[in-house]
Amino acid sequence: MREVSAMITEIGRVVAIEDDGLWVQTIRKSACASCSAQKGCGQAVLAKMGREPGFIRVSYEGHQADEFQLDDYVEIGIGEDVLMKSTLLVYLAPMIMLLVGILITGQLTTGEGWMVLGGIIGLLAGGYLSRTILNRNNRNARLQPILIGMTAKPAFWPLDSGENSD
Repeated sequence: MREVSAMITEIGRVVAIEDDGLWVQTIRKSACASCSAQKGCGQAVLAKMGREPGFIRVSYEGHQADEFQLDDYVEIGIGEDVLMKSTLLVYLAPMIMLLVGILITGQLTTGEGWMVLGGIIGLLAGGYLSRTILNRNNRNARLQPILIGMTAKPAFWPLDSGENSD
């Protein structure tokens, strides 16, 4: 089992069981609730407008497939360091490349239109760079969410349709 110092955890419902992992349905919210920037963040605003489910695949991490059934509730987690590094990559790489594009075109020409074009090209290149790095590390086990274990059904699960409430 991996050792992670600080984690962001989430409760989810098992929606599929495979030989090498579970598919877990979650409501994206806990990171927003603990974040100090939630008033100025677009993700927090979207999360408040509608609680859309997310589907996450997690490996068993020392558990066995026969321990779980569909509609069981589990706790999953991801290291805070992984989340922070991923966020920095997704947001900072495009912004840095935008500035690099502006600076390079500013050295080559004095026209504002060319500098804007250089900035746009830099921004797109930064987005492509982020995407490439994230795709390359997509299967890295250290960067994946982990299964912490079974948990009780939450008092309120917003995705319940009402017909199978306890």
